[in-house]
Amino acid sequence: MRLENYINYFKSLAASHVDLNHSEDTGEQAFACISIEELYRDDNTDILKKMRSKFRPQSPLLIAIKYIWNGYDANSQHEMKALMGGFCIIAPYQKDNTDAKITAETLCESIIEDIIAKIIQDSKENIFWEYSVQKIESFAVTPFDQIANYSGWQVIFEFSNFLDIKVKTAKWQ
Repeated sequence: MRLENYINYFKSLAASHVDLNHSEDTGEQAFACISIEELYRDDNTDILKKMRSKFRPQSPLLIAIKYIWNGYDANSQHEMKALMGGFCIIAPYQKDNTDAKITAETLCESIIEDIIAKIIQDSKENIFWEYSVQKIESFAVTPFDQIANYSGWQVIFEFSNFLDIKVKTAKWQ
């Protein structure tokens, strides 16, 4: 698993889900990828400004969270890469309008459920997650309203891949 593959997978989910309908060709963007640090920065207004300039107004967005990983030895047989990844689905709502916020959160929850179902299916059918030893079947879902006038849900999940850490002699002089 490489970061590029991970990002492209989530970008394809954003492009194929009808409520997101991400398309870079038409400028109808509904996808971003950021680090967990960027997501929880005290002042995330810069992220919001960048996002608003790229995305359709009043539409939900999929934000992939770059995974973090650590390596470990699995019974001295294989080195493994334990990854924790995630994503958010957020939608804009009218400031100080509780009903609009609940409507946005309800829409996002529905999209989250669709994406989780797709990830589980793809994991079981070895689509994209084919190198994952531990198929993704467990998700932690929490409310997310860290970005002003956007609300929705954050999903965190874990999986493992084999880690090829053999010395590549061609890389050393």
